[in-house]
Amino acid sequence: MRMTTDEISLCGCYIETMFTMEVGTKLAVVLSVEEQNIRAKGVVVTKYPQVGNGIDFVELSKDDGSKLSEFISEHQP
Repeated sequence: MRMTTDEISLCGCYIETMFTMEVGTKLAVVLSVEEQNIRAKGVVVTKYPQVGNGIDFVELSKDDGSKLSEFISEHQP
């Protein structure tokens, strides 16, 4: 599924979706960031029906973690 990420950190993200997933659902996550893909394994930790889900990253490679960290640093308010 393709979804919009509302918030993101090195620990996880919040996705906006009307079709929320159950807490505990395990996911393969691919974030498209500035023409790069960042892959992580995640688990759903919060559910707000018809609004979105909070996702914790449980596995993120060192290389993908570096890419994500750089993206976050460049886009902080």
